[in-house]
Amino acid sequence: MNDLRMAAEKECGEELEFLCVRMPDAVYGFELACIREIIWNSRITPVPCVPEYYEGLCNWKGTIIPAASLNRMTGEEESAAGDQPVIVIAEAGTLQCGFLVQEEPEILRVPAEARLSGDTPERIGEILKIKAAYAGDQEVVYVIDTEETLKCMVVFD
Repeated sequence: MNDLRMAAEKECGEELEFLCVRMPDAVYGFELACIREIIWNSRITPVPCVPEYYEGLCNWKGTIIPAASLNRMTGEEESAAGDQPVIVIAEAGTLQCGFLVQEEPEILRVPAEARLSGDTPERIGEILKIKAAYAGDQEVVYVIDTEETLKCMVVFD
């Protein structure tokens, strides 16, 4: 039975899953291995003298972590005041960050062979690093290189 399942997987091809956020200009995906949690209705405490993409700090299970706006990182306009963002907690190595998004994230599956090559961007804006791009059903999914993005976000070492 296991051999039949493996043969079917090879025939169909491997599917990759990403936690995706739809934005006006693109769909951005995080590798599931880097996602720790999704938080709704969390309080963000503003912090002065940090780059503009940082919203502030949030308390995640007793740990204070930075919270950054994915809209600001990609150059998108902020949504109307009063919208409560969703925070996607991502981790790579010893680095953690909450990414504020306006839409509820969803898991998208894309075939591994749908990876785009050629003129795909290596970064969006100055901070957001892109690991790969995949052709989805109706859109391109830009997979965020979480580790490299978090390294670029370090302000004080």
